[in-house]
Amino acid sequence: MERVAPNVDRTIAICTSCDRSFLPAACLSLMSVIDVTPTADAFGFFIFLDESVGDDDVARARRFLGERYARIHLVGGHGIDLSRYDNRKRPNRAGYLRLHYHEYLDPAFTRIVHVDADMRVIRSMDDLVGLDLGPHPVAAVHELALYAQLRIHHERSVAGLPPHGRYFNAGLSIFERFHPDMQAGLAKAVDLLSDPHTDFLFEDQTALNAAFDDQWKPIDPRWNINDYLYRAGVESDPYLLHFTSTKPWTARRTRDLDEFANWYRHKTEHSPWPDFVAERTNNKDHGRIWWRRVRLRTLGYPALKPFLGARSSAVWKRDRLIASGRLKEVYDLMRREAQGEAVALDDPQGLFM
Repeated sequence: MERVAPNVDRTIAICTSCDRSFLPAACLSLMSVIDVTPTADAFGFFIFLDESVGDDDVARARRFLGERYARIHLVGGHGIDLSRYDNRKRPNRAGYLRLHYHEYLDPAFTRIVHVDADMRVIRSMDDLVGLDLGPHPVAAVHELALYAQLRIHHERSVAGLPPHGRYFNAGLSIFERFHPDMQAGLAKAVDLLSDPHTDFLFEDQTALNAAFDDQWKPIDPRWNINDYLYRAGVESDPYLLHFTSTKPWTARRTRDLDEFANWYRHKTEHSPWPDFVAERTNNKDHGRIWWRRVRLRTLGYPALKPFLGARSSAVWKRDRLIASGRLKEVYDLMRREAQGEAVALDDPQGLFM
């Protein structure tokens, strides 16, 4: 594959990656950046496609992007050898592409910003993309929701992280491309994922955490608010929404996701994918379900804990933390840390135990 060069004097590349099923969402993710960022003309935009995306899909995407979003380049992933990841238990082939952006972008791009395909950017990214990373090769947001779950113990253990070490969500991540530690870090992540014996639940994300352990700069958590935390009231003014649980374009979304579904529907109704947003088949309201569940769990968790599986126990624990306000307290500490305050976040899990 030839290197992808910038059209003008750009140094920042904003990238996402996807398979065929997520191609409309990937387009919309980068379109949302352009819509709200006044200086978007100064950035390069790239969607890296895995091998499931065919020529017809690419043609549809180009029609969808049209003239207004023509600066978004579609990069076929056929030149990236993903066969090294064939033995993964939970393969995420589109996710692995982010580990190879640097191999195919022109050297003129000195900073790479990755945005997951299931994200919608709400605030201008002007300040974010110019963030001073100091000595750090990577910047990202703490994985707050995972800190409150038992699965964090597994991920830290298999990744070789300290028992109470920090862990970031890689959905929004900034890479200082020519930092002295960048190439070695990405190579380590690739090596970890090439080993079929590494049992990561969150694949490329955990590999990146292992590769850049204690080398990443925390950024304002408003730049990566997942839909669960938003609907639970942990943050009411997100800069970026990350739909990590139920996607708002799917039929099984709950009613309180309709406002987001309407945005996706409005954007795609006259597109080559007019039916991208499915008719909702779930009449339940997440908020009512959640508070009913929290009331039960807060009262009944101690008695039922011995009978719960690990995943159920983790979800109960997270909901109780939100109900008690503890998760919001830690979230506020993360915001203060991102602003440069010295806060006690060296032991995030200890804040929940």
